[in-house]
Amino acid sequence: MSINYMSSLVLHVVTTPSGGGAQFIARNLAKLPSSHININHEILYFSNPRSHLFNFNESTFNLRHSRSPRAIYLLRNKFLDISRNYEKTIVHSHLTWPFYYCAIACIGIHNIQLVYTEHNTSNKRRNFPFFRIIDRFFYSRYTRIISISKSTQLHLFNWLGLSYCPADNNVRFSVIPNGARSFSNLNITKNFTRRPLNLISIGTLNYKKGFDNAILAIKKIEDYVEKYYILGDGPMRFKLQNLINRLELQDCIKLLGHVDQLHEFLANIDLGLVPSRVEGFGLCAIEMLSAGIPLVCTNVPGISEVLNDASAVRMTEGISSEALAEGLLYGYNNLAFREDISFSAIAFSRKYSVEKMRTAYNSVYLDLLGYSHLK
Repeated sequence: MSINYMSSLVLHVVTTPSGGGAQFIARNLAKLPSSHININHEILYFSNPRSHLFNFNESTFNLRHSRSPRAIYLLRNKFLDISRNYEKTIVHSHLTWPFYYCAIACIGIHNIQLVYTEHNTSNKRRNFPFFRIIDRFFYSRYTRIISISKSTQLHLFNWLGLSYCPADNNVRFSVIPNGARSFSNLNITKNFTRRPLNLISIGTLNYKKGFDNAILAIKKIEDYVEKYYILGDGPMRFKLQNLINRLELQDCIKLLGHVDQLHEFLANIDLGLVPSRVEGFGLCAIEMLSAGIPLVCTNVPGISEVLNDASAVRMTEGISSEALAEGLLYGYNNLAFREDISFSAIAFSRKYSVEKMRTAYNSVYLDLLGYSHLK
């Protein structure tokens, strides 16, 4: 097939369709309209463990494991096919394995530009200094590196080393805040009468999200809590359930797994809890605020930057269970059951809309594809 000189492609590459903020961003960017020029958007996953239903422009390699090195071979074939069918292509990768595998798979293919979104302020490989040399090479393969917050970008610069970040980095490196779903159109008929709290947390069940500390905090103030719902799946689920059982909190704390429809939960929640040890942005926090839910959050880089001036948010003094318990008591006495705080939460969430995020990314795509005059 000959090259279509009137068409360009943006291919988004993610490990799986189910997960956290990275998957949400990729799927929303893949919905960008072609506007008055023919830019096609597709999204590609390494695996689909939950048998997620796809839109017309989504596909998967159906690999057994999303880390499988076989993805490099499959990506290489995909990229070669793309290079024959499109004059210009952007491959936009998210998360660790697409970051590495896409950089390797496109070597020698000259009409493909790489874009990467940095989602975290920290990761395991940054604990080992020799990975810095490896990462410097892989980041050099990317035309644009976009961070979801200034804190995320600063931590990346510190990891790569200042000598790696010359003055022209404002071209290669930029910050585009996440956009979040809005639940402000919920028919919220909240009961603002003071009573034991209905709490919610949303996120992947891993060490970084700090749900073990949250469970310990609930034990310290269990008389103030009616229910604590934790929405999400992940490698720590079995460990967290054991902790809940050991503390005899089975009636209070519920691990509900992945939930597609949040409306039924958010409409009846008094206070949200974000107990993260590490957080690049805090997408779920904005979603909860959009439903009029005040928050208690750990004061860690990324989320503290995003929520610093939100009157509906209480930042804790630390990340320990004691700090979380103190924060929840403050939330009980000062944030929950207040209609003015609920409206303030909704108003703040509008700063981070999906539409604003799409517009910012679309501007990057137009620049790289040579259509900047159409912005």
